[in-house]
Amino acid sequence: MTGKLYRYGLFVLIFLVLATGSCVERIVPDLDEEDTESVLVVDGTITDESGPFRIKLSRSVMVNLLFSPDPVTDAD
Repeated sequence: MTGKLYRYGLFVLIFLVLATGSCVERIVPDLDEEDTESVLVVDGTITDESGPFRIKLSRSVMVNLLFSPDPVTDAD
């Protein structure tokens, strides 16, 4: 009985891991400490559920700085 329960629990665990981690696309740019060009950073989540959705826009900062950037305002 415990062997069946163990296999069932293992199956459920594997299914949950595969189901929750398959719909995210992350983009990781190559960063260098010498980079000084500021790029637009888009952070947010859009789903197929009804909104409203929040998207945060900011500008990148140099890699070795330890403060958060000011948000971009009045964007369309």
